[in-house]
Amino acid sequence: MSSEVEEEQVVASEVDYQKAKEGAAPFSVDPSIGTLGVGEAMQVTVEFHPPKTGVYTSPMIVHYDTGEDVHKSLCGTAVNADIRLDKSSLTVEKTSLTLSKQSSLVIHNQSGITAHFQWKRFVDEEEEERQKLRFV
Repeated sequence: MSSEVEEEQVVASEVDYQKAKEGAAPFSVDPSIGTLGVGEAMQVTVEFHPPKTGVYTSPMIVHYDTGEDVHKSLCGTAVNADIRLDKSSLTVEKTSLTLSKQSSLVIHNQSGITAHFQWKRFVDEEEEERQKLRFV
């Protein structure tokens, strides 16, 4: 019995997988590293979070403990969804310092997907970085 266990340990192979480059945005792989025994399988999740519209590609390497590397290519396309505001601008009426006023607008989601949103001061990350550098 102990010789079978030893033989299994000798033939067991492990696999480590990782992204080719850290920060290979907009892709991430979870879990980013793992170990598989003989006959095992594992599902990994590749997430795609593009910062703006366009086609993105990035290499991914599966590194085996035998020294073999398998290269895969990740590819994703980001498109604009049909999501609109009911107004192009919003003006809040004048108010005194001790009071407040409010106004509202409506977001329309005409796309076929659930829209997650957040309000930001800048159009994109590049503009945000430019503004930050102005004050440094």
